[in-house]
Amino acid sequence: MFKKTYCLIATIVALSACTEQAPKSEKPIEAIEIVEVNELYYADPPPVRSYPSSMEEINEWIYTLDNEKIRAHAWDMWESITTPTDVGLPVWETWYSGHEIFELDNQQERIIVRNFHFPTQFFHTSVLTDIPENPFERPTSFNRFTKSVADVIWDRGFNKKSVLTSINDAFNANGTAVVDRQIQTSIDTMDQLSIVLKPVFQFISKDSIVAIPYWAGVSP
Repeated sequence: MFKKTYCLIATIVALSACTEQAPKSEKPIEAIEIVEVNELYYADPPPVRSYPSSMEEINEWIYTLDNEKIRAHAWDMWESITTPTDVGLPVWETWYSGHEIFELDNQQERIIVRNFHFPTQFFHTSVLTDIPENPFERPTSFNRFTKSVADVIWDRGFNKKSVLTSINDAFNANGTAVVDRQIQTSIDTMDQLSIVLKPVFQFISKDSIVAIPYWAGVSP
């Protein structure tokens, strides 16, 4: 069921841009226990040092530009979501896929898939250039959602066209600017278990230089 089928040889992650090395754990990483969800497996991200932190703590780092703590927190989250489970998968691979949330009913049995697609961010008009592109080097990705996010999307109907259309109609009626049209997909302003992940993959040459694009995290 969980047979590895990766055929890609490079993974692009945001943390690769950091110059600092990831902090080493004070104790060996142990496989965490997982729970069954509709006869399949799911694991929430476990606590690791500064993760989880309160909203007040995180805002304090932001307001004081405490980059050291911000980077350390990012690495702690990285260690948390990559913690191995006792079925051989990292924690993040047990999370829900976009296929499960937006194309299946939440009452159906879980289907573990890696539904690869081309990231929309790389096709926005503002980032398109005349630089030649090799289609075989085009990045591909899929999404993973923690159960906390999935439950909110299901409970509030954010996976239904009729609900989203109704919300957008309300924005139109109120004259809400497009940039301000937001919906909340967490149970509160701060939910430490609410994580959406987009692992990005790309084929690269084994014997020549390959330009690897990245998304800076701000929508065009």
